[in-house]
Amino acid sequence: MKVTTSSGLGLFTPAHKGIASNSTIAKISTSFVMSVPRSATSPVGLAVSSIIPADGPSGEFVLWLDMAKGRLDPSHPNHPYLASLPEEMADVPSWSPIEREKLR
Repeated sequence: MKVTTSSGLGLFTPAHKGIASNSTIAKISTSFVMSVPRSATSPVGLAVSSIIPADGPSGEFVLWLDMAKGRLDPSHPNHPYLASLPEEMADVPSWSPIEREKLR
C-alpha cells in the first residue's frame, strides 16, 4: 500500500514485475458486498417487508435503510466500512472540476 499525491491510496508493482493484462489480482467475497437482494433478507429488510406491502418502498430504499442501521450498529457485518464513511458529502454537481477529475 502506498500513498500518492495524485490519487490517494493505491497498490503498485514495479515495471519489471508487472501484472499480466486481464489477470486477477484480488477477489472479494460477495458476502462483503452490500446489495439490494442482500439487504432485502437482512433484519432491516425483513422488518420493512413485514410492515409495508410488497409494492411499497424500492429495494434501493431498503438498502439505504440497511446502510443507515449498519453505520450505527457494531454487530452489523458491514459496520466498520459504513462507520468509516464521511457523514456529509456535497452534491456532485457542486464539486469543483478538480474534485470531479479525481473520480476518473
